[in-house]
Amino acid sequence: GLGTVLYEPWAVDPNDMDVDTIPDAWELSYFSDLAIINDTTDYDGDGLPDIDEYTHGTDPLQSDSDGDGMPEGWEVDNGLDPLTDDAVEDADTDGYSNLREYLALTDPSDDQDQPLAWGDIDRDLDVDGSDLATLSTEMGRTDCSAATPCACDLDQDGDVDNFDLLFFSEDFGKIIP
Repeated sequence: GLGTVLYEPWAVDPNDMDVDTIPDAWELSYFSDLAIINDTTDYDGDGLPDIDEYTHGTDPLQSDSDGDGMPEGWEVDNGLDPLTDDAVEDADTDGYSNLREYLALTDPSDDQDQPLAWGDIDRDLDVDGSDLATLSTEMGRTDCSAATPCACDLDQDGDVDNFDLLFFSEDFGKIIP
């Protein structure tokens, strides 16, 4: 005849009742309802699907769990650690920080793909002492905007701070072709 037919009364994993491959306990620790996310959603819009937020141990409610200025999806796509502040590291040893490469849309694993020089503040085609003097004058400003522009807000975050100094130092001494 038909042989033995096995019946599995619990075909659904009790740890994943919504069958989205994300453990319910993890989902409920961040969300009040299992229907809010699934294996294809990206709740925080960081480019890392929620299933990958779970596997990487990142926070699905924050686009930048480590607070380094780079979204988790970009970090994972580029072989960086989304749980470690690696903004000032230089993955490809080309002299440009990972954050600078993120902001410039260059590849942090390709030492030939380099950002344009932002440190040429006076636009004389080299990054030199006169640019450094301008940076020194503007250092510490926190009021950079369209109404009150700062020539040295190289990362366009509204202030002239240590990241701008880092980006400037990456360019210092370069001649712009």
